[in-house]
Amino acid sequence: MVNEIQLILNLIVPITTLILFVRVMLQDRDQSARSFEALALSLDQLKKMVEKLEYKVDEINERLNAHTVDLSKIDLRVTALENRMGDIEDRCGAHTDVLAKLKAKEKK
Repeated sequence: MVNEIQLILNLIVPITTLILFVRVMLQDRDQSARSFEALALSLDQLKKMVEKLEYKVDEINERLNAHTVDLSKIDLRVTALENRMGDIEDRCGAHTDVLAKLKAKEKK
């Protein structure tokens, strides 16, 4: 997270360079040529930073997908356990009914 914030903060340099480039361009053409070179370097830096951010986003998406798969597996296991619990409850209910009938017969 700190690296992402640092990368975003580093974007300030290329943007500032762009603003300065426009200002200088209007003031001095000779100086603007040098500023253009600086802008090209800043844009290259910006491109590299964007590529790094895209890579990090891809990594995060991969981890998120893995967690989603894990959650799906857990959900299937919970559903299977709930079904087994329902079966056990049904059998217990049947046994309770049989016991109740036996007790009723004993009382007669």
